Amino acid sequence: MQRETFENKVKRYVREVHDEYNINVPLSDVRVEVEDKSLKNKINYGRAKQAVEIPYRLIINYNPFKRDIVDFEYVKATVRHEWAHIIQMDICEVSSHGETFKWLAERLDFPDDRYENTHNAKYRLRCHVCDFTVSKSKNSKKVKQARDNRITCYRCSKRNDRSSLMNVERVDIVKCIRKLEELAFVESENEEDKDWKDKALTNLQTAKNSK
Repeated sequence: MQRETFENKVKRYVREVHDEYNINVPLSDVRVEVEDKSLKNKINYGRAKQAVEIPYRLIINYNPFKRDIVDFEYVKATVRHEWAHIIQMDICEVSSHGETFKWLAERLDFPDDRYENTHNAKYRLRCHVCDFTVSKSKNSKKVKQARDNRITCYRCSKRNDRSSLMNVERVDIVKCIRKLEELAFVESENEEDKDWKDKALTNLQTAKNSK
């Protein structure tokens, strides 16, 4: 499959997942990209990131597919994986392979057992200017530097503002799960409401055609 065809299939599937699972993140907030990432080191099938010009980037690597390392069914699972991270970032303002990820994996129908790092996000570094966030699972050097007001925001620096600092917050996983339960997915219409709308549209179209 040529790269352009692959890219079109990926973008179409990203939209299909959004609609099938009623994901409560606007498609307009997500830019889908296909890259040709080197396979010299650890293979990276996909990534989900906060962006500078739009809220999120969903990135799928073409190289594993081009080299017949995976088939497109694996790519589909990767797309759902990255959607899970975008939902995490949008609803909980964290990104990890911990409990919130497992909760989303179950609902988005993809395996969650192929990742070495399954720690929960325990700390959130937040920019006090643009709300850009970075998740940390340990009390790392960067967390300590942020407490000392020595970490500036990546997004703001891209916008030529190097004065914005990252603050440290503790992440409450229980609250994150509750927020996911309430906000991650839009409730789908029941069949009775759907039938009523379909009938109304049919009647409207019939009336237009009879004029």
